Amino acid sequence: MSALKNGNVTHLESYSDTALKRIWASENISWRLTKLLHVFPCKDAFDQKLRENDYDILLTSEPAQHALAHEYVGFPC
Repeated sequence: MSALKNGNVTHLESYSDTALKRIWASENISWRLTKLLHVFPCKDAFDQKLRENDYDILLTSEPAQHALAHEYVGFPC
């Protein structure tokens, strides 16, 4: 309501773009974790090796762990 009272609607005008960035960031981390933690029957041995490699990197790389945590928790857009 204060935006209407003081006439500053900048945040209101950019709300949809900001919200969509957050939604797509959530969708992205959700899909990445699903692909990492689940085995899909339609995937071949190559895909399985890629998944295992992604998991190994996550287990052994502190920067990768920090990046995943940052994405999981979310960030202001």
